[in-house]
Amino acid sequence: VVVVAAAVVVVVVVVAAAAASAGGRGESAEAAMFQQSQPQQQQFPGGSFGMDWDKVRSAFASAAPLDDSARSHLVRVYGTLGAGCGAAAAGTALYLQTHIGYTMPLLASVIATFMLHSTNPQNVNMRFGYFMLIALAQGIAAGGLVELALYVDPQIVLVALGSTLAIFAGLSFAAWKAESRSYLYLGGMLYSALGVMSLVSLANFFLRWQILFNVNLYGGLVVFSLYVLFDTQLIIEKVRMGERDFVKHALELFMDLAAIFVRVLVVLLKNAEDKEKRRRHREQ
Repeated sequence: VVVVAAAVVVVVVVVAAAAASAGGRGESAEAAMFQQSQPQQQQFPGGSFGMDWDKVRSAFASAAPLDDSARSHLVRVYGTLGAGCGAAAAGTALYLQTHIGYTMPLLASVIATFMLHSTNPQNVNMRFGYFMLIALAQGIAAGGLVELALYVDPQIVLVALGSTLAIFAGLSFAAWKAESRSYLYLGGMLYSALGVMSLVSLANFFLRWQILFNVNLYGGLVVFSLYVLFDTQLIIEKVRMGERDFVKHALELFMDLAAIFVRVLVVLLKNAEDKEKRRRHREQ
């Protein structure tokens, strides 16, 4: 567990630091060019499209401490995230007992996600219910994979949980303790990486190449680990700017956590399968 988690954290932090450094240099150069190219008479009070670009740029270098209300909001975010993890565990247990199909839970998850984002943020109880429904459906969807892992070796599930927790906690701590919000520069790279992963998955649906599966598996693990850094700092900046939608913030972190857990579990299953093949080969 320690080796797997530490390796992923090290790779992610190195990539994030390189991207953040490059993003910082790029932003400074772009800001200077922007200032030189804009005539004074065309600068509007709110910036282009009504946005205050000084506040946007300051977010990338901000590391001011949070006030009590912001810290209280983040406690609610992580508390809601914990409740979602409990709902996901209940969904997995429900699948193991009933072997309910995937279609209806996944459809319910899509509908609940749409309803959560379209419901007024003031309606906290209803949005929290949608969030719990999403988490429950995600747990049901992961039930088949967990059942396979339990059949192969029950310890695999415990190792996957421990590794996921170590990765998430380590990267969240790194995002919290960063001297600046430079991990926000990862956003563009991560969105592009998700697009590439989607194309790879689509191509491999027809090609069935093992190398594409591995690229998507290990690349996805790194990408969603980086998303923990990005989403954590983005949530902190949203809170600093006054956004208090703790249900939406918890959902963003929950999706990162679920994606990491599934990929860690698949990696461990793949390693167990390879070990079994080597054992049988030696016996022959």
